[in-house]
Amino acid sequence: MRVVPYVPRCLAGCLILHVGLDLVKEALYDSLGAFDSLEYGCIVAIGFVMTVFGFSSGLLFALVASTLIFTIQQAVHGNPVRGTMRGTTLRSSKWRTAAARTALDHAMGAVLVVQVVGTLFFGNATELKERVARELKLDRKVTVLVLDFTLVRSIDASAAETVGSEICAIAKRHGARVCYASGRADGFPTAAPMTERLLTEQVHVARDLDAAILWAENVLLAIKGGPTSPLRPPKSPELGAPASQLAVLMPSLSARDRDSLASHFKGRRLSPGEVLWRQNDPATSIVI
Repeated sequence: MRVVPYVPRCLAGCLILHVGLDLVKEALYDSLGAFDSLEYGCIVAIGFVMTVFGFSSGLLFALVASTLIFTIQQAVHGNPVRGTMRGTTLRSSKWRTAAARTALDHAMGAVLVVQVVGTLFFGNATELKERVARELKLDRKVTVLVLDFTLVRSIDASAAETVGSEICAIAKRHGARVCYASGRADGFPTAAPMTERLLTEQVHVARDLDAAILWAENVLLAIKGGPTSPLRPPKSPELGAPASQLAVLMPSLSARDRDSLASHFKGRRLSPGEVLWRQNDPATSIVI
């Protein structure tokens, strides 16, 4: 039994109109900010051609325009590496003790940051891999390799494989630990399961460059045997808990002054959910 002839024409028209408006909203409004001006202009032009000349003409125009824009973008952003730098002057926003800062001043030169830019596909992903390999072959030792993807717009599936597996293998051959900074909270700009692949490679994935530098600092401090947390003192059989903590917070104190100050502290064990203090409580003590 045919049902379509019994559907009122006004209902079918409203349905088609609703679908059309929803597609226009998705193409023109929801894509604002997701593409650069050249790509968004192409989307607007495709919509105009489809409206004026028809669907078939719009598809043909879309094929030609997208190919042309892709060629222009690759000519402008053919090199996927914006720049490389050593971590000598780079520091995370984490507070560090004076001893940790001194250790990092001597160690951060072993961190190499590679800033990746543009659209990654199979062609320039290979160029990225070769650039990383050249940097790691230089005389200066690289302990931590940081790949910053903050400026990357998209990564296709073949590039995700190269970036996720082959670069990790190159870094491991040179004895470098790898950290990827996705530059966004929802992961890398690709439909491929790049984050999951990287986790199987036993590398670190950070949300942004600051978190990546923090991880690199912790790796270097752990290699040197220092505490990776700025407020967690190293275990010392010679010092009690208060004195160890004060040695981290105030390293310039003499041993006599530190021990004298530590004698005024006492330990307190808190239960889960117990309130230590509330805002506007009277200041009667110092709590570390």
